[in-house]
Amino acid sequence: MSIQAMNTLEIEVIEGREDELSRSLQACIAHCQRLPGCLAYALVRSSRHPRLWLISGYWENPEALASHCAAGELDALIWEIGRQALSIRFMRYVAQTSEEA
Repeated sequence: MSIQAMNTLEIEVIEGREDELSRSLQACIAHCQRLPGCLAYALVRSSRHPRLWLISGYWENPEALASHCAAGELDALIWEIGRQALSIRFMRYVAQTSEEA
């Protein structure tokens, strides 16, 4: 199955809040990996900037990603992690089909 849609959440963590944030993110990732249409959800920490973290979700189709976004789970996560972050940036990417190109 190919990846047709992707979301990212880039987080700059407040120093000293890493453990609390990690627990929140791991719980979210475990939940999101079980959602319909989710191929994978992952957390990566920058090796150059240890307080910069990136969550990525990979989806079978744009509709699965849209459903995830509409369910309010990302809003709830952003609200929850807002106390531990200096900045948060959300991005969404959808593959173009040959008909759309």
